[in-house]
Amino acid sequence: MKNAIIIDDQIICGNILFDMLQPYSEQLSVLEIFSSSKAALDYLMKHHIDVVFLDVEMPELNGFQLLEQLPKIDFDLIFVTAHEHYALKAIKFSVIDYLIKPISKKRVRSGHK
Repeated sequence: MKNAIIIDDQIICGNILFDMLQPYSEQLSVLEIFSSSKAALDYLMKHHIDVVFLDVEMPELNGFQLLEQLPKIDFDLIFVTAHEHYALKAIKFSVIDYLIKPISKKRVRSGHK
């Protein structure tokens, strides 16, 4: 089983994604939902995570700033954002998926085969 966290300053968006991932709980365990990017960064510095669902535009640190502060990115990265124009920049971080908000259940299913 893979461990995951969700990082999104909009708590409702993090909770919706968590609910959409529940049918896959045998393969993916969401350990935490962070609305603070600084708290998420601290957590990532101390814990090994397999998958990170990351928003881009957040107060404190945006998603890219958070990634740049990590010594290494040794997890699968999935951006979850309302902004399509960050997709090219996301590729530089070896993103495995780029989900555009609002996320559909069909889109979540297609990424978890």
